[in-house]
Amino acid sequence: MKIKDIRSRGTNQTRTDNRYPLRIGSEVEFYIQPVVGMCMFLNYVKDNQGNDKNGTLRTSVVINMFENENEIVVTTYNSVYYFEK
Repeated sequence: MKIKDIRSRGTNQTRTDNRYPLRIGSEVEFYIQPVVGMCMFLNYVKDNQGNDKNGTLRTSVVINMFENENEIVVTTYNSVYYFEK
């Protein structure tokens, strides 16, 4: 799946701070399925340029999740992650 967008939970604006712009567009997979009350762990598959990438991203604690046929939205304490299936 691909990271479509990462927004600030407080402002609902796309995150442009730190390494967030580099994460948007990356292909990732869940290390384990996200669980409310725990941090989300994402394994990188490819970077936002399509190059192979290794590593794991750990987010703040998950507070909400939503999924439909095209998208997964995971809200953490700090951010809202939008994934394209």
